[in-house]
Amino acid sequence: MYCLICNSKDKPLKLYPSRDRMYDIKGKFSTEKCPSCGFFTISPKLKKSEVSQYYPSDMYYSYIDNGGSIFRKLRKFLIGQFYKQSILSKIIFLFINTIPAIPPLRDRGKIIDIGCGSGETLRNLKVYGWDVYGVDIDGKAITYAKKSGLPHVYTGGYEYLSRFPDNYFDVIRAYHVIEHMDKPDEFARLSYKKLKKGGEFIIGTPNGRSIAAKLFKSYWYNLDTPRHQYIFSPYNLQLLLKNSGFHSADLRYCSGGGFLGSVQYILSERLHKQLDLINNPFLFFLFYPLDFVSDRMGLGDVFVVTSIKE
Repeated sequence: MYCLICNSKDKPLKLYPSRDRMYDIKGKFSTEKCPSCGFFTISPKLKKSEVSQYYPSDMYYSYIDNGGSIFRKLRKFLIGQFYKQSILSKIIFLFINTIPAIPPLRDRGKIIDIGCGSGETLRNLKVYGWDVYGVDIDGKAITYAKKSGLPHVYTGGYEYLSRFPDNYFDVIRAYHVIEHMDKPDEFARLSYKKLKKGGEFIIGTPNGRSIAAKLFKSYWYNLDTPRHQYIFSPYNLQLLLKNSGFHSADLRYCSGGGFLGSVQYILSERLHKQLDLINNPFLFFLFYPLDFVSDRMGLGDVFVVTSIKE
């Protein structure tokens, strides 16, 4: 068996058993690591017949439109500040590391969001002139996105990109998506073909070498077994992108909720009760300084790599 990233033939190291802690759906899994490049994998991989049960349409967070939630309102506000680049925005971003996976503004640039869910990010980008496209595996989420004013959204996986002409998009965005894919290397190669020269490939994903990952292990919130089939680090993701032809242009850390979510899982198990602490605004902002500091140390829970097609 070869490592997907570095082609090592060495036997993966077994780290710890894991399970679905988000919805408590039955299933036993093991977390393993490549001894050469540190690439995390979950074993066994989900069969196609098993996938839908672990992504319940009425519960999975990216499929639900919580437009009225404080977190979604804050995100919309921050995207606006990111594009305005005012004095206020500069002050705000002294205390918030970055807006996850949002590209610099382009005049009518074409962007496709892989794993767009109900279309929240695309609706925000459309306001600022982006020509927006989206793909998601959940039909209900896509139906909602279409009804909300997004005509160019489609039901499918990353393979849907093959339906577009080569050199078509200015930006391909995949935020908290690549770790779900069974063949992330094929996704990277296909994205290279569909981007224009100078186009940006923006990927945000959990960091397997973060402080939270090392501290909480099987309780780590962003391990998210078994939906996350692979867990990257900045090193091995950039290696994957380089092998696909991309030139890495930027690396940022943008964590939020990793420490609180992990504590939530520990307490849920100890108390034999499914707790929902991470959606509590007071607790979220109380724990946020831990995420902020770990990001500044280069050991944040989530990172975003922007790569360029030269």
